[in-house]
Amino acid sequence: SDYFTSFDNKSLLNKLENLFTFKIESKTIISDKGTQGTFFFVIKGTLRIIYFMNVYVKNEYQTTFKLPDWFCKNTLSVIGSCGNGSGSAGGEVAELHLDTSTHQLKMFPSIRSGFQGNLELTGQIISINNQLP
Repeated sequence: SDYFTSFDNKSLLNKLENLFTFKIESKTIISDKGTQGTFFFVIKGTLRIIYFMNVYVKNEYQTTFKLPDWFCKNTLSVIGSCGNGSGSAGGEVAELHLDTSTHQLKMFPSIRSGFQGNLELTGQIISINNQLP
């Protein structure tokens, strides 16, 4: 039996073109608690990355940021982490949850007892998607 599959130049070029291109967008987003952060969205083929520095979250159970709809489409797998930004209380950490059905990034910080200000978080999220945006 024959296992050879031929490609024409156009179909081969279409497959290779996306290996050399990427898109980056920055967006300042206000959370459901009135805090804000600037998020950077990078797309390279089916790999999508969010990174952020010194995003403000409330010293409460949950702060939610609404992400661009296009970023969350067709997500297969997600991994991310965040920790202390510069300044604020120091030593902040939070659990992250990317809810792709509602296009929300939910941050669950470790609450600092007695601290009245906003926490600052820096981190990244990487997702794998099954289609190009």
